[in-house]
Amino acid sequence: MKRLTLITLLFLTGISVQAYTFTANANVQVTPLVGTVQVYNHLNRPIICSGRADGVTVRGNVLNVYMNNLLIHPRQFSSMYIRTSAYDVFRFVRPFITCRTL
Repeated sequence: MKRLTLITLLFLTGISVQAYTFTANANVQVTPLVGTVQVYNHLNRPIICSGRADGVTVRGNVLNVYMNNLLIHPRQFSSMYIRTSAYDVFRFVRPFITCRTL
């Protein structure tokens, strides 16, 4: 009986239901005029994400777009779009996004 109780306790402590924070691996796609940043929720519970994406143009201008406390349900994704003009196209777009579980 002690062994069964010990195994049950070890199993229950191994399954954490606490919230935790992590840095999201965002998918970034850049065209000359539009930068798209997508965050996918691969977990089995909802997450809340906040962050920004910085787009740097050929002329050196920095453009920003933000997301603040955006709820993403399991197996869903969210997108941020950053746009520029045809006279100053993007060099790159860099995301900085942190998420936490509920």
